[in-house]
Amino acid sequence: MTELTDFSVDFFRTGDRVQLHPSTDLWTRGARYGTVVDAYKGKNVRVKLDKMLRDRIVGRDDIGLVEDNGDWQ
Repeated sequence: MTELTDFSVDFFRTGDRVQLHPSTDLWTRGARYGTVVDAYKGKNVRVKLDKMLRDRIVGRDDIGLVEDNGDWQ
């Protein structure tokens, strides 16, 4: 299944699946995907990353919305 990540999204809702941008340090350390826990009015979003124990606050420019297009690989 192929997942598409849209990094042009400027708003996120609680429960959205997201991927960190490849230029972030957390992404290079293996924490690539997570779920939005809280979206603040500013430019920050609290994300529960799959491979981290604690929630992380990241900038909206550093995450993208993961969409499943239904294709199998």
